[in-house]
Amino acid sequence: MSNPRRIMVDDTDSDIRYTGSWVLDQTGDLNSRGNFGPVYRNSVHSANTDASFSYSFNGTSIGIWGSNNIANNSGVITPSWACYIDNIKMPDRDPFQFFENNWLLCTQDNLVDGPHELTVNVSTTGQQFYFDYIGYFPSSTVSLSSKTLNVDHLDPAIQYGAGWQALGSTADMTSVAGTELTFEFIGTSLSWLGLTTPDFSRNASNAIFSVDGGSPATFQLHGLSPGSNTAGYNEVFFTTPNLTMGKHTLKVVHLGSGAQTPLTLTNMILVNGTFPSTPSNTQTTQ
Repeated sequence: MSNPRRIMVDDTDSDIRYTGSWVLDQTGDLNSRGNFGPVYRNSVHSANTDASFSYSFNGTSIGIWGSNNIANNSGVITPSWACYIDNIKMPDRDPFQFFENNWLLCTQDNLVDGPHELTVNVSTTGQQFYFDYIGYFPSSTVSLSSKTLNVDHLDPAIQYGAGWQALGSTADMTSVAGTELTFEFIGTSLSWLGLTTPDFSRNASNAIFSVDGGSPATFQLHGLSPGSNTAGYNEVFFTTPNLTMGKHTLKVVHLGSGAQTPLTLTNMILVNGTFPSTPSNTQTTQ
């Protein structure tokens, strides 16, 4: 049985084994490109010659994310890549012509629970290939201490108050003033990610968060700029201060109205996390 939260493995992780001429890019130059948000932890590994990397893990599902940066040279797509689990090729994904960060390069579900070996082979004629992070669902025997976890908006530990509603299958949202959310977790920091679409009001709104009943901190929901009709994804709405390792409770309250930008939640990134308990997810629609 696997854990219900995905472990995030940054490209800088020392357990990733690189072969070939890779360059660590921490300039942040890619962060403003596309509409899928900044690169994870402000770092990517890039290669403009043939290269590869590998990673060993215990789990049941894995995905590899990077910055999509393909060129079509007279029908030849470059860079190209092939992903393998235990020397078996993973399914190819259709090429996408536009640059995007946080792009799923390959994925494999329904693995036999246990140890596996990931290998990614890159072929390029000079166009940069960007690798950002790995995410996998670990086996239940894998310790989650000192790990970074991706907490999906459907995670059963998230307690949605009245006024929240589903935004398709991608997120939850609220535009009701006073709507609350609580989340009990173990870790040392947490980031809240959401999205903004052209369907939302562009009038900015505010929300607040607090940890363990402490003083609330305000964060602003800006909405899309005038004239923009492109949704924005993977937007970091706030990050908590560094916390002592242990059990904490996050509380978030939306202060806006239906005439302002709503509060959305796609996922949270939990640092040094574990999964202490699984209360039933509760959600009341408007």
